[in-house]
Amino acid sequence: NGMMSGALLGFTAILLLARRDGAGVPLGIMIIKPHIAVLFGFYMLLTRRWQSIAIAAATASLLCAMATVSLGIKIWPAFMNGVREASEFLVQGYYPLHRMISVYAATRSAGASATLAMSAQIVTALAAIGMMIVAVRLRFPPRHMLGLAALASLCLSPYAYDYDLPVYGIGIALLLPALLTHATRTEAWVL
Repeated sequence: NGMMSGALLGFTAILLLARRDGAGVPLGIMIIKPHIAVLFGFYMLLTRRWQSIAIAAATASLLCAMATVSLGIKIWPAFMNGVREASEFLVQGYYPLHRMISVYAATRSAGASATLAMSAQIVTALAAIGMMIVAVRLRFPPRHMLGLAALASLCLSPYAYDYDLPVYGIGIALLLPALLTHATRTEAWVL
């Protein structure tokens, strides 16, 4: 699903750069992994892309309604139980930390407690959100803001895994032209 998430967020970025309100459709489909799409929605909010936000909300709502009709209303209590169980499993260390790419996992792998690791994750998430606010206030080019949104999106949740790395590819692709214009010849060769 990492390739699909990367494709949906890449398509969202392409449509946002083209100033198309339909950018809300692929973002709404990211209801499948909303924790990875939060900063793209936040970008839309900060840049007042109200039509795109409405389309994303309608798309996500439609998909949730389709799931409810197809699978029954009992999927939502089951979903909430799954969320609670996942949180407990995270604290108890049942997830493969070596496959996780979050600050939480790195901090836990270094021997820190679950509480300290979650605190580090929260600080990182707040820094990522703050970075987006600063980028908008400083009027970064949209391409740069969307690149930052992609790179920072995996900093929000402790549940980021190695298969989510295609999202980083979107961020790098959006930022690479700017990086190359400011790089030395040696740095450009590495990039």
